[in-house]
Amino acid sequence: MILLELFKAIKEKGGAPFIVGGFVRDKILGFPNKDYDIEVFNITEYDFENILKRFGTFKKVGNFSIYLIRRNIEIYLNIEKKDLSLNEQIYYASRRRDFTVNALYYDLLNDRIIDYLDGQKDIEKKILKYSEKVEFLRDPLRILRAVYFFSKYDFEISNDLIDIITLNKEKLKIVSKERIFNEFQKVFKNKKIVSKYFESLKKLGLNNILFDENVEFSKIHLLKSNDINDYFAVLALETKSFPCFFVEDKTIIRNSISISNSVKLLEKADEITAYLINKLSRKTNLKSILRIYGLGNNNKKEKAVVLYKEYLKRKSTLVPLVEGKDLIEMGYKPNKIFSEILEELYDLQLQNKFKNKSEALEYLKRKNDLL
Repeated sequence: MILLELFKAIKEKGGAPFIVGGFVRDKILGFPNKDYDIEVFNITEYDFENILKRFGTFKKVGNFSIYLIRRNIEIYLNIEKKDLSLNEQIYYASRRRDFTVNALYYDLLNDRIIDYLDGQKDIEKKILKYSEKVEFLRDPLRILRAVYFFSKYDFEISNDLIDIITLNKEKLKIVSKERIFNEFQKVFKNKKIVSKYFESLKKLGLNNILFDENVEFSKIHLLKSNDINDYFAVLALETKSFPCFFVEDKTIIRNSISISNSVKLLEKADEITAYLINKLSRKTNLKSILRIYGLGNNNKKEKAVVLYKEYLKRKSTLVPLVEGKDLIEMGYKPNKIFSEILEELYDLQLQNKFKNKSEALEYLKRKNDLL
């Protein structure tokens, strides 16, 4: 095991390595976690980097003492309070972490947990507390992380933490857009917690900071999808100011707006026809459209699916009345619009608008005369 060998090598140089945070918490809770956050004390940067070289390539993150080895191992070289004893260093490092349940230091070589903030008791009681008030507020994104842990692990949020969130929620506006977006990506990748997460945002008044004032979230809690675009599409339906200020990914914005606009067309249509569904499917992901259209009303979704299947079945057996050569004879030149004309004529044929080729070509002539 690479970690065991790495820890032994660090200890031989007088260092003190510990696994910290999420891995330790999840191990106690019985959840799988293959991501390792490691904190190392009492070793120089020179000696530490020489040790890492023996284990292959590593990457140092910016000017910070953070090192990445492998995809799932991140190491923080703590040299902040090296004049203190090891126990004192760990105590101050614990207070720097976000929550008490993440302030556990696991000594792999001696198979023991160092816990200065009663994190194990809080895990047992399933309650979320901040490690230290001032440190917690140094990074306002921790407000959203509190909601995430509450939703994922079914922890209760302590009254003190609720007070801090309520009094400091405006500080979320100074967090970088990218970091907030990444937090929502993490939520949407775990569809089991989406409903509780958004309910919690509303209860804590965070919806007014991140989205429109008094947004209700009446649909997103019903959505079960593996496609992140679907969740942002529902947000586009439920909020007035989409894209939200923290969404800058142009592809997600384009896909989400396309899906939400298609759903709006279905909801406003006097009659849902197979032709309409097929037309919308050309613009974006039909599964996403129907998934969101049917939220809270499976009958609507099922009817739309049946119509679309019938439409596709008929399409597979119906030969087009008008072909490309017919358009060329009328003077059209093959280009981008060429295929769109053929597609339009075939759609109308599927709707029984034409009985024969002559009627189809006559329709096209009349249309051209109007242009």
